[in-house]
Amino acid sequence: MFSEKALRDLIAERGVKIKSVAAAMGIEPSTLYRKMKGQLDFTRTEIQRCCEFFGLDEMNDVFFAKEVA
Repeated sequence: MFSEKALRDLIAERGVKIKSVAAAMGIEPSTLYRKMKGQLDFTRTEIQRCCEFFGLDEMNDVFFAKEVA
């Protein structure tokens, strides 16, 4: 399950804006918000681009969390 909190925490920790994350993923900020709220699913490409944007090999705690608060 996707963890909105984990992604928001990472964004805050890195001091970046939602707009920048969305651009890196190749989507509009409004689309990213919908995906974060669970209205749409993330694609494999978007997940990969997000990992590249943050310089991480994987983001399992964000995109494949075992529990969602």
